[in-house]
Amino acid sequence: MIVMKFGGSSVGNAPAIKQVCELVARNADRQPVVVVSALSGVTDQLLALAKSAGAGQAGDLDADVARLRQRHVATLQELGGDTADCRAKIDAMAAEILQALKGVALLRELSGRSTDLIVSFGERMSAKTVAAAMRASGLEAVALTAWDAGLTTDAKFGSARPLPESESVIAERLSSVPGVPVVTGYIGRTAKGEVTTLGRGGSDYSA
Repeated sequence: MIVMKFGGSSVGNAPAIKQVCELVARNADRQPVVVVSALSGVTDQLLALAKSAGAGQAGDLDADVARLRQRHVATLQELGGDTADCRAKIDAMAAEILQALKGVALLRELSGRSTDLIVSFGERMSAKTVAAAMRASGLEAVALTAWDAGLTTDAKFGSARPLPESESVIAERLSSVPGVPVVTGYIGRTAKGEVTTLGRGGSDYSA
């Protein structure tokens, strides 16, 4: 097995993601596991939206989230991975982002828990996009959240750490994935199901 980690600039646009697909294809015989960051700038964008909502300066959240969604859809279209199923998942995540932001704006309070939930969608949308691009290029690939891959963390929002028991679970789950697992970096989930982040640079830690 080889773990291949791609940061935001490596998945920043369609041409960059095509290069990722080519690199992974060249290593297909090594059973690659791919870990991806959010598309370049997306985490910062989500964090800025969350902070603005918490400060009562949310602006037009519908338009902001629509632009974020459209960036991923346009990337999918350019890569040939814009299937109805993938589009539906991107749409569902955009709706979840909007709901979370509006909840923060209503309360005018941004907790660590809410921050981690909101910014987690950058990696989640990226993994769906990259996996769809791989399938369009002829590679069998499956997008996984870190928790689907077996990662459980403590509840230190913003700087969570994986629990030791995750290691064996991750090995077992990844071994049963058909094709290339494309796993979210940076994020995790507690045993209670609360979304966490591992801190900036956390995608390297995930890998």
